[in-house]
Amino acid sequence: GQLTHTWYNFASLINQEKMLSCAVVFVSLLASVSAFAPLASKATAARMRMSYETEVGVLPPVGFWDPLGLSTGIDAAGFKNYREAELKHGRVAMLAVTGYIIQEFFRLPGAIDLDGTTFQSIPNGVGAV
Repeated sequence: GQLTHTWYNFASLINQEKMLSCAVVFVSLLASVSAFAPLASKATAARMRMSYETEVGVLPPVGFWDPLGLSTGIDAAGFKNYREAELKHGRVAMLAVTGYIIQEFFRLPGAIDLDGTTFQSIPNGVGAV
């Protein structure tokens, strides 16, 4: 119906190079979905009582790096909560960067308002401000 006709018109507006760029970004986005899968937790009570120096991500020469001392005085549950929050915020940041990259290569067709301002007439990034 009309959706198929609209999609055909939309696809015909984009040249081959942009189509390939969009496909690459789309495949990358699909591949990053696994970052949002829940982590398998194999933590035992004995492991949670261990020092932070033995946790995953501790690397030489720095060791356990906490320059602000945020982990001082917290228990294993608090440390686990901090780790989960760090992963969540990192994933949100990755999505934000992906969105920024997609906007560089892909623009919606048509007008953004009733005055006829097109999406193509608005610059990318900080230039839009």
